[in-house]
Amino acid sequence: MAKIELYNACKFCDAKCCRGLGVVLTIPEAQRLIAAIGGNPADYMKITNEINSKETPHYPIIVRESGRLKEYYLILKKTANSRDCHFLGAAGRCKIYNDRPHICRLYPFKMDGREMKKNALCPSKFEWEAYVGEVAKRLEADLREHGRVARKWMHAYPNKLPDMGTFFDEVARLNE
Repeated sequence: MAKIELYNACKFCDAKCCRGLGVVLTIPEAQRLIAAIGGNPADYMKITNEINSKETPHYPIIVRESGRLKEYYLILKKTANSRDCHFLGAAGRCKIYNDRPHICRLYPFKMDGREMKKNALCPSKFEWEAYVGEVAKRLEADLREHGRVARKWMHAYPNKLPDMGTFFDEVARLNE
């Protein structure tokens, strides 16, 4: 019997990447997510400094606290009683699959979309397809825009910790 190989087959996934791995967002994709699903962003994302910046290739939001620079990141929240992504449904499927962040679309590939991560959690065999490169290019553009906005934030509010309740309104004012 011939072996059936599955390519980019999230439908056969057991959602290991949605359990335990953190999802760091760029400011532009957080804004798109808010526009797509609505609601209060504080219900499903947060701003935190509990991220290892050496392992996170995203640009931080820099804030000066007590004379020291601290890095903050926008992330999707985990469910209250587990390490599961806030948007992981009971059947192990993503509730926002069509609007999911770039990093989720790229996984198990690295952010540049060219090579796979070592020890990826996926049970399926993945091969590079053109969409992976396109997602990587969109992520790169979002990272540039995120960096631009984060620098504006740092200059406008150098000592202000971003607050989910007002952050996106303040970012909109910075971009006017």
